[in-house]
Amino acid sequence: MDGQPLTPAGGGPEPLRVISARRRKLIDILERVVLEGTGTAAALKGYSAAGKTGTAQIFDPVATKYSFSRHTALFIGFVPSDKTRILHRRHSQ
Repeated sequence: MDGQPLTPAGGGPEPLRVISARRRKLIDILERVVLEGTGTAAALKGYSAAGKTGTAQIFDPVATKYSFSRHTALFIGFVPSDKTRILHRRHSQ
């Protein structure tokens, strides 16, 4: 049961949250985006950060098509990547 706390029968210690190997792999990839990819501006000294960058063409309503020269840039990330406390989104044109 990915992401769900496990409680031992008969009580015991606090529940343990289990992260699947697939989720850990995705977090590793998103950490690399910040460490060595297109999201290096989001790196924070002393914290593990992870994120995703993206771009998209802007629709031109006058020409009724997407522009080849105007784009929007996006970034969404989270810190710390192993125990997220902050989620950040940035959008620019």
